[in-house]
Parts: sequence; C-alpha cells; structure tokens
Amino acid sequence: MREIQVDPTLLSEIRKYGRFDVNACYYCGSCSIICPLSKDAATFPRKTMRCAELGAKSELVGSLEPWLCYYCGDCSETCPRQAGPGESMMTLRRYLTARYDWTGLSSKFYKSKIWEAAALFVIGLAALLMMLFYIPSLADLMKIGELFSIIAIVSVGLFIFLPNVFRMYWFTMRNKDIKIPISLNMKAYISKLWTLIPAVIQLRMRDCPKTRWLKHFLLASGWALLLTSVVFLGWFHTADNYPIYHPLTLLGYYAAGALIFFTGEALIGRIKKKEQMHKFSELSDWLFLILLFMIALTALATHIFISIGFEMGAYYAHVFFLVTLISWALVMVPFGKTTHIIYRPIAIYLQAVKESVFQKPKGVK
Repeated sequence: MREIQVDPTLLSEIRKYGRFDVNACYYCGSCSIICPLSKDAATFPRKTMRCAELGAKSELVGSLEPWLCYYCGDCSETCPRQAGPGESMMTLRRYLTARYDWTGLSSKFYKSKIWEAAALFVIGLAALLMMLFYIPSLADLMKIGELFSIIAIVSVGLFIFLPNVFRMYWFTMRNKDIKIPISLNMKAYISKLWTLIPAVIQLRMRDCPKTRWLKHFLLASGWALLLTSVVFLGWFHTADNYPIYHPLTLLGYYAAGALIFFTGEALIGRIKKKEQMHKFSELSDWLFLILLFMIALTALATHIFISIGFEMGAYYAHVFFLVTLISWALVMVPFGKTTHIIYRPIAIYLQAVKESVFQKPKGVK
C-alpha cells in the first residue's frame, strides 16, 4: 500500500485562498453523483476535498480535477450539509494557480487584498502619469500602446506562462506517484491533442445544466478579439475613421459589446447573489470582471470619439484604456483569474492523456 505524506498545515493554507468548508462535509458523495462531469477517472469534488482534509499535499497538487469543474453550482445546491463544494473547487483552483506560479506573486495577490490592490494602483498610476506628461498626441499614444502591448504579451507568455505551464505538467504528470513522461507516451500525448479544441471553446460546459455555454462562448470570443486588438492596436485603434460597415469596426463593436454586456451581467449577479456561483466572491473575482468591463468600455469610447471627430475625448479615453489594460496585463493576466483560461484547457488535455495511458484494454476487468 502506498504511503501518503501528510502536511498538517495544508488545510489552513488552502483556506487563505477562499471559502473551503470541509468541516460540514461528511462525504456522502452527493456532489460527485450530481455532477455530470464527474466520473470514475475524476471523482470531484469529493476526492479533492478529502485530500485537502487529510493533508495529502502531493496528491492535491498533482490533481487536475479542480480544473475539470465549471462551477455550475449543482453540487453546492444539492449538498445536504451546505458545505459549498463548488466554491471549494474554486478555492482549490486559486491555490493551484499559486502553486504553479514560479514567481510567488499569485500567492501574494490571492492571499492579500492589500498586495493585489496596491499592485494595480501603483502600475496604473505610473502608466497614467507617464502618458499624460510624456505622450502629447493621440497618434503617439496609439503607437506607444501598440509597442507596449506586443512586448508585454510576449514577455508574459515567455517568462511567466511557459514556465508555469511546465510546472503544471511536472506536478501532474511527472510527480512521484504518477509518471507519464512524454518520451515514453508519445502516442497518447499526440492522439489527445484534439481535446484542446473543444476545451478552448468550453464545449464540456454544455453538459452542465445550469451553465450557459453560449453566453460563455460569446464572452470568451469577445475576450479573444480584445486580446487580438491589443496585439494589433494599430489596426483596431487608429486615428483613421473607418466606416461602421468596415470589418475591423464590426469586430471591435462585437468584442466591446460582448464584454460589456456579459461582464456587466456577472457583476450584477455577484451583487444580487441569487445564483450559487455568485454567492461567494473574492477580490480577484471582482477585479477580473471590473477591469475587463472598463477595458471594453474605454476602447468603445475611444472609437466613438474618433468617429465623431472629438480628438481630445479620444485621447483621454485611450489614456484610461491603456492604464486599465496595462494594470490588467501585468497583474491579472499572469497572476490572477485570467490564468484559468490557460490552465483549464491544458488540464483537460492532460487528463485525457492520463486516462488514455491508464485505461484497461477491452475485455480486461
């Protein structure tokens, strides 16, 4: 029988990342039974909650199961003890994000509201002062913004995301208990690459009765277009007045509209707290939505002011667009909730590889 190394501080550490009420849970299994995505190969939320309670840190960090949950809220609503297993899975995702992050900043931002708010404030203030005092014209502002966005995205991708994704792979596929090296399992790694496509567009969410896949798809597509427009600011944000039927104009309006509507709806939901997924919110959840909302709103305002020839309004709208964008790009993208957009598809892919490697041949019981 395999020995499990116990860390008695694990549970208290996890609770620093959000709500995690295992004291109320008596492991009836209702949460795993009601979840349409939970199956024999990944019986969440029950299994991961049990690992946390026992202090099985290695098993928990090596688990991909928290990423397979889309938090539809069914498990929390059916829990006879109101232990909130759905929110517990959200907390575990924050904890795992911090474990993957080699810089240690994710942990500081998630555990300390002061750290997160201060980082956003300092970066935003520095960007605001630089633009107001050293970039006098709208055209110059757009050129600087385009250059910065490319440098920031490439830098974050190379120096933050790539090392963190490798750490995720190492913890989950090369730990002491599960060893699935690429060199010995090349066929499984290649054959399961197709799972990344439905994972990216969140097709699994359609199996959750209380999640609206179309809403999330529109929001995600708006986010993807926003990211594209950030890389190609010179195309999307220009002093030239494109007609309303121009493809770039239509794409820009679609991205801004999707983000403003759906992030606004989510913010209202968190204020009302009627749906299970909106009842418990950490500062990172609020900031993720607020910053996306403000980025879309200021981008839309910039375009409208350019269209009507109000250059001063366009200048200040674009200043605040870039201030919000820079704060989001340097804090929320590499260290906050935005990372979930990267980790979840990879987790679904790696889980598919695991199941392929360990599945029994047909006819074997």
